[in-house]
Amino acid sequence: MISTENPTFDKLNFCDKSTYLASIGVSEAVGPVSDEAENHPLPNNKERVLIIEDEDATAKQIIKAAMLAGFDVDHVISIADARANLQRREYHLVTLDRDLGEGRDGLSLLDWLRAWEHPVGVVVVSHLGSLNQRIEGLAVGADDYVTKPFHEDELSARLLAVARRIGLHDKLPGVRIIGDFELREASRAANWKGRPLKLSPRLFSLFWLLTGERGRPVAREEIWSQIWPELNGLPPQRSSIEAAISRLRAELLEVTGKSFVSAVRGRGYQFDV
Repeated sequence: MISTENPTFDKLNFCDKSTYLASIGVSEAVGPVSDEAENHPLPNNKERVLIIEDEDATAKQIIKAAMLAGFDVDHVISIADARANLQRREYHLVTLDRDLGEGRDGLSLLDWLRAWEHPVGVVVVSHLGSLNQRIEGLAVGADDYVTKPFHEDELSARLLAVARRIGLHDKLPGVRIIGDFELREASRAANWKGRPLKLSPRLFSLFWLLTGERGRPVAREEIWSQIWPELNGLPPQRSSIEAAISRLRAELLEVTGKSFVSAVRGRGYQFDV
């Protein structure tokens, strides 16, 4: 388990500790769930990944990949800790190492997981990567199988793909799936086929508005009132709206090869997949 309980932190205050963890891409929320946390369950609109991995360096990579995909994270190092967490908290995805140094194959957890009342998506992340080993993992119930070493961006995309396949996002508010696009309102993040779009908060709000009305033109007046609420006392500023649309289209074109947003003469702007 990646732990914050070591002598280095004894001399740090909370702010410094948080800054340190952020610098290595690790949330303070990692680790087995305590009895106190059990009494304060997470809201159901949070997507959470349980990472089962006993190598710290690899665990940090997986944590970064999961956080890049927008998930909250808990991390444990053993099957026993994994079972304890799964009994106390609802998880949406699990990443599972096969060689946990316990003399047990991590796949032994899969039968137990598949019988669990809250089905979860499972991604095996293992150095055991022969064809037969990968087939074995998928055959016993894994949704995907990633071999070490791996690239964090690829693992992030695979976690998102599994989430889509199991219909996870359809069950959660604030997550919008349109074609190959995925938008997350809470984190103000969007991606296309797992590739992140670089959008400012205002551009994300514009994209969220347009995708929510896909196939229908959104008038400049509505865009102005929704995206620039602090300036609602002023008439819509055509130049500001056009500049924002241009930046959004440029980012979509850069990532996807297509702009998706078109001007509808006399009516506004429209998003089409």
